Amino acid sequence: VDYLTAGGILATGLNYPVVPKGDEEIRFQIAADHTEEDIDYVLEVLKRFKGQ
Repeated sequence: VDYLTAGGILATGLNYPVVPKGDEEIRFQIAADHTEEDIDYVLEVLKRFKGQ
């Protein structure tokens, strides 16, 4: 989540006890005023993170 925040993306990490251990998640909220470019940017940041 810190990596996303540093990239200007608001996301929330869901950890135990909110979700079962081993099922940690990241939650995003998409609004009607987000553009296709906004979504593409988030996907690009996630790809860069995965590549680390």
